[in-house]
Amino acid sequence: MKNIGFAILVGLGPGVVAAQTPVERLQAVLPPAVAADVITVIQDAAGQGLPGEALASRLLEAHAKGKPDSVLSATARSLEEGLGAAREAVRAAGREPRSDEIEAAATARDAGVDTKSISALAASAGSDQSLAVPLVVLAALVNEGVSTDDALKTVEKKLSSRASNSDLTELPGEAEHDSGTKRDHGDAGHALGAPKGGGEGGGGTIGSVSHPARHPDDVPENGGDSGKRPRQHQNAPRAS
Repeated sequence: MKNIGFAILVGLGPGVVAAQTPVERLQAVLPPAVAADVITVIQDAAGQGLPGEALASRLLEAHAKGKPDSVLSATARSLEEGLGAAREAVRAAGREPRSDEIEAAATARDAGVDTKSISALAASAGSDQSLAVPLVVLAALVNEGVSTDDALKTVEKKLSSRASNSDLTELPGEAEHDSGTKRDHGDAGHALGAPKGGGEGGGGTIGSVSHPARHPDDVPENGGDSGKRPRQHQNAPRAS
């Protein structure tokens, strides 16, 4: 789960915090009027079959990162739209996504993966294969600077060989080794199990998306430009 460092939650004690849902946490940390607005959006999303708890978790993270309360209602609506677009991208491949797959597709969109590529990945997976891990791995690769096309081909190749989720989660680490660079992976990396503010090894979650294997700690970002790789620096020639 994402690390929510709210002083008010710490003061309540670990037993109370553990029992709270994301919506209850929003009610605890936001001004009443703002909480009411964002919860209305969350309920609307849930009513449409979108993962409302995931939306609440993302709003909690935005608040923790210092996003002003005055813009959280607009943020909630934008996140709802993103989840809806992510679901439609998977539906375009003839699949009805589960909540964790919608959330993973939204993570891929946030990384800069276009909806066409999300649909293509969904279409390439077997009907018995979950899309949650493949989509988050796709996002992690793009965050490293791998082009969307190359990242898609890499994940599709693994899916065609019936690779396990554990095998899939090794792909970003292999790409990092090839690039010779290290960066923070953002949400996609945290979804693969990288620690955020001191996480535990051996797996991780993004909202309700669970992943069995931990991803290496640092994965490059590409600033949302999915079509570019980071340039490799050439060693300067030594003076003779």
